[in-house]
Formats: sequence, C-alpha cells, structure tokens
Amino acid sequence: MYTYKALAFLILGIALIGVMYCASSVRADVNSSWLATGTVTKVEGSSVYMIGKDNKVYRIDSGHANMIFDERGSTQVRVGDCIRVLGYLRAPGEVEAMQVHVLGASTASTGKGPEKVVEIVVEQQSAQPPVPAPPIPAAEPIQPVQPVQPAQIMPSNWQGKGLITDIDYTAKLVKIQTSDGNYTISVSGANLSRGSTRIGLGRLNIGDTISVVGRQTGPNSVVAQNISVLRTGSEAQAAVPLMHISVVGVIQQVDYTSRTFKMTTEVTPIVVSCDDKTVIQFQQICKSFSDLKPGTRVNMSGYGSYSTGYAAQHIQIISESP
Repeated sequence: MYTYKALAFLILGIALIGVMYCASSVRADVNSSWLATGTVTKVEGSSVYMIGKDNKVYRIDSGHANMIFDERGSTQVRVGDCIRVLGYLRAPGEVEAMQVHVLGASTASTGKGPEKVVEIVVEQQSAQPPVPAPPIPAAEPIQPVQPVQPAQIMPSNWQGKGLITDIDYTAKLVKIQTSDGNYTISVSGANLSRGSTRIGLGRLNIGDTISVVGRQTGPNSVVAQNISVLRTGSEAQAAVPLMHISVVGVIQQVDYTSRTFKMTTEVTPIVVSCDDKTVIQFQQICKSFSDLKPGTRVNMSGYGSYSTGYAAQHIQIISESP
C-alpha cells in the first residue's frame, strides 16, 4: 500500500514539474531576442498559436524555423504539444521563430485538449551561438532578350496623281482630286519629297500637284508610303499650258520609287513620270516600269512642258539597254 502511495506522489510530482516547465512569463521588447515555452492551442500551416496567462494568443511564425522533436517518429506540431520557441518578437503577440523545440507529446491523439491553461514562459535569452540565417534562394537564370522584329511593311497596291484640295496638318490627312475621284490620303509615316529633297508635311499646300504611292484601305482612303510633289500651286499658275509631245530618246536615269525617269531628246533632257495608266510596250508586248533601264531607247508620248516635266501616256521601247 505504501508503495502505491509513493508511486502516486512521484507521478504527481512529475506532472507538476511539467506544468511549471511551461509556466512563468517575462516581458520582452519588440524586435528583441525571445525565448518562450508554452502549450499549442492551434496550428494553421506554418503559424502555431500558444495561449498566455492573460488569455491572449501568441502567433508563432515557424516558416523558416529549425524544428526539433523529442518524440521519436514525430514530424508535426500538434494541438496540446508543449513547445519552446527561440526567435524574435516582431510585434505584440507576433513572434518570428528561428527554432521550435517540441518538448512533449500531443494530447490531441486521445481526443482531449490540455487539462488546464498553461501560461507562457518568456525567458531572457542567454548567450548562445548565433542562429544561421535561412539560405537565400538561388536567383532565377536571366532569360535572353528576344530581338524585336521590325514591323513588316505592307506592299503598295495604289498609285495616283492629283491636286491637293484640303490639308489637315494635325491629323496628317491630305485630300486630293484625281481623274478617278476624290481621295483622302494618310501621310503619317510616309516619305515626302520634292525632286531629290526630303520635305515635311508643312511644305505641302492646297493647289500642289502630288504623286502618291501607297496602300488603299477603303473605297476612297489610302495610306501613303511615298509622296512626291510634282508641281506647286504657284508653279501651276505660272506654267505654260501643257502641250502634247511625242519624242524619241535614250533613258539616262530611273527612279523606280517615284516611277520617273530622265531621258535625252534632240533639244534638252526631260523628266518623265508614269502611273498605272501609262502603257509600256516592246514589240506589241506589254511591259512594266521595272523593264525601263538606263540605256533603253524609247518613244514617249504624253503631256507636259520642258520646265515641269511630262506625264507619259504611252512608251514604246525601241531597243533595250545593251
């Protein structure tokens, strides 16, 4: 009988020591080192909750903590476990743990919670070796920068000549009157020139005659790629009336972009411009403007003047360039 009483007192003593082990509290300043022992009341992911003697819950962030388990085979913190936490107090009730030591087995497996509220023991940390910081994750490899592909230029499908009737310098739109009707030309991004000189939109004026190469986007809308000033309004007023001409000569220079060429005559060299309505033939076979090359002998028929140039209606290739 005496033996049973002694055994009972021994068990009671061990239980009291366990409770006292988890039992007293000392204040710690925010961001200071923190060492506490308490009982787990809730586990949510990497957050472990302990209850204090003032019945306020302390949340322990164990995401980067070193976990130590006294119970063999145990790998998780459970409700009812007695734990000791080493870390830093980041805010009232918020602790960032560096080490979590699980001291006692959970009572949750028996279906019972802690038999009593155990207050948290906050102890001033003694001199200990520094806890190594968690490893810095390796930087992701830098992906090579893909080269920017240049914007593809759509091929032109429209060419015409006309008289400028209106200009919207803000919207960069030019309205012209041609033999086929009125067109609205978008000049944004177009190359503008007068002869061999590049010009800006501000150099265009109502009354100027221009040649347009671009892409038709609607019944009467064109996005211009190249615009050449053939004659200004003031030149048109001072020009002599256009006269019909039929002349034989040799092509000296060719500008395939503006579809113009310079040819010799018996008097003086002249500049000839072509459009989609110009008929080009060689031995009764239709040819294109690209077939005209320096050195080609031609018979050109059209309208114009020596000072302003000629608009060709028909070009007969007499002999090709050698």
